[in-house]
Amino acid sequence: MVINNKIMRHLITILLFFNGLPSLSQGFGLPGSHKQDQQQSERKNEKPGAKNDMHAAPNRLKKIKEIKTAYITKKLDLTAEQSGKFWPLYNKYQEEMFAIQAQIRMNNSPSQSNGKDQVLNELSLDEKKNNIKRHYATEFLKILPPEKVSLIYKSEKEFQDEVIKQMRERRNEADN
Repeated sequence: MVINNKIMRHLITILLFFNGLPSLSQGFGLPGSHKQDQQQSERKNEKPGAKNDMHAAPNRLKKIKEIKTAYITKKLDLTAEQSGKFWPLYNKYQEEMFAIQAQIRMNNSPSQSNGKDQVLNELSLDEKKNNIKRHYATEFLKILPPEKVSLIYKSEKEFQDEVIKQMRERRNEADN
């Protein structure tokens, strides 16, 4: 089953409506209410480090995670039994991938030396990342048929691409 961008935006809009997550619609470039536009404008005028900014990122990430979960659920069309086994495993996979990505970002940060150690550390981290993927692919195959396991990774990529696209669109609209 292929879900194009128009359908994905519609799905996200429906999810936002039913889950009471209207503020995320701004993050995805979806139409919001006048009040939300006003709140967003006020946030832009706040100084960096303001109290509201401290809580915005975790809430935004939580909302994106909820929408991603709904998106993957829809794409995989899991049975109740599969869902009960899959989601705890997938959540562990996501935690491990998030942790390794944080290490990769830290290794590539400007505060790190750009020498041999950094290069070797990056290669080691890439290997760890691949080992995590390999391990969880094997575990997912114990629960799901290969077609659905493949669809997990495709769905993640589609979702990520759409989030990035909508964030760029939002940035471009704000710049204009």
